[in-house]
Amino acid sequence: MQLNEKIYLEKYNPDWILQFEKEKLKLQNKLDLYDLCCIEHIGSTAIPNITAKPIVDILIGIEMYPPNEDMIKSMADMGYINWNEAGVEGRVYLSKRSPDSFFNCHIVQYESDIWNNNILLRDYLKKHEDEAKAYSELKQRIVKQGADDLLEYSNKKSEFIFNLLEEARQNNFSE
Repeated sequence: MQLNEKIYLEKYNPDWILQFEKEKLKLQNKLDLYDLCCIEHIGSTAIPNITAKPIVDILIGIEMYPPNEDMIKSMADMGYINWNEAGVEGRVYLSKRSPDSFFNCHIVQYESDIWNNNILLRDYLKKHEDEAKAYSELKQRIVKQGADDLLEYSNKKSEFIFNLLEEARQNNFSE
């Protein structure tokens, strides 16, 4: 497995929510000794009716960043590969792939900018169907134009995400 993996998109699947809930319970049970604050479902699989990579993104908020090595080892025991910060300072990125498991975990300081931005974006798109539809269409165009790896795909949608976050902040959006 490599960090810059090949990607593809699927239509929204309500099972993604169930997959998140099952994995969240496993994570809570395995990591209950550590300083967990909150575990949230983020990314496109958390937003109804939009196209997404069929990989469930999980945001783990901890009291003190960075996470201790025992926490990372516990996640490795669950099948997660540690990619360290993977280009995002203040986040430990882990992934798990198996025939029935497609998860990315992002461990961050609870209520940090990374935490708050991910929650804000998710909640904003859940409440604003037109923006969610535009985001879904953009992702489909990006893939149709040939972006088939994670880094290129992420890069090509970053400006749109930045603008969505700015719009959400300017409108003082909160759930």
